[in-house]
Amino acid sequence: MKITKALIIGGFALLAMQVSAQENKPEDALQTAQMHVEKLSKSINGLSNDQQTQMVGVENWFITSTQDVRASNNNTDIIVKKTKELSDERDKKMKTILTAEQYAKFMQMYAEAAK
Repeated sequence: MKITKALIIGGFALLAMQVSAQENKPEDALQTAQMHVEKLSKSINGLSNDQQTQMVGVENWFITSTQDVRASNNNTDIIVKKTKELSDERDKKMKTILTAEQYAKFMQMYAEAAK
């Protein structure tokens, strides 16, 4: 079940990145990251400016990395697998930035989006 959820989340992340960041230049990835964090900050209570800045950096890294994966692969299975790995790494990075409550809300939001 965890693997299925993880694949769904990874697939959702891939789809979201394709829709919001198709053919984006690096500055567009940054703008997309800023929009993601702005949306997250409306639902995650108590985010400091420093946390939001760090989150933008992580989201920008994730978006750019997923773009690179898509650009260098034609195999959907490889893209999904690598995107899942990147998603897991993003989540680990976010866990170091957010409080336990904030991280739980962050993960809840991604789980709900994957439904």
